[in-house]
Amino acid sequence: MVASLLRHRSPESLRAGDPAPDVSLVDADGNTLALHTLLGTRPVLLVFGSYT
Repeated sequence: MVASLLRHRSPESLRAGDPAPDVSLVDADGNTLALHTLLGTRPVLLVFGSYT
């Protein structure tokens, strides 16, 4: 399955080592955080999923 996904990857897809695109997300308290404000100041980990 992984090989199939890699063959169909879009040319715009990120590859290992590519810089992350700047994104803005809303946290659990309703505050907007931009990735560029966090990079270089602390480690950044994006987790996609649910803890419930």
